[in-house]
Amino acid sequence: LNAAGMFGGNITSLGFNVTLVGSGVMPNYDIWMANTTATSFTSTAYLNPAIQTNVYNGVNIAPASLGLNTHVFTTPFAWDGTSNVVINICHV
Repeated sequence: LNAAGMFGGNITSLGFNVTLVGSGVMPNYDIWMANTTATSFTSTAYLNPAIQTNVYNGVNIAPASLGLNTHVFTTPFAWDGTSNVVINICHV
């Protein structure tokens, strides 16, 4: 992230480039984030909810347009500026 010009502080949104718009809705769409020293996913320790911050909670979404779709967080994520970041996205 530092190499991409990002430095420590609050991350307030996350965007995805949508290339195909479907007709379905993703209910209860949550985004969780965590700082981690891990450099690979060799265990499930990074899934521990106690170390994650829920930044986007329970929204029913359906991407409406092609291109960048940005999710503005309800709770900013405090990135320490040196750790790797785990992003956990789920919907039920």
